[in-house]
Amino acid sequence: MSRYCICLILALLLLPAPVAGQQESPSLSFADALFAEGDYYRAITEYKRYLHHFPQGAEASRAALEIGRSYLAGGRYEQADEAFDRVRLVY
Repeated sequence: MSRYCICLILALLLLPAPVAGQQESPSLSFADALFAEGDYYRAITEYKRYLHHFPQGAEASRAALEIGRSYLAGGRYEQADEAFDRVRLVY
């Protein structure tokens, strides 16, 4: 039993731990790709997901701004205005 516990502990210690910076980028990269493809509403979802997981992240202000840009590009002007107001107030 103790041999099993030692092996389990060693296995857990040897697993690579993700670095916070590594987790941030893919989230925004995917959202940026959706925006570039014109899939604005899915991009908004991904930008919001980033803000939910990384509210103090290095690119939180850009994600919030991109939400406004996505609403604007999608023709939802009232939501875009609200998103831009949020950017002005928070960042």
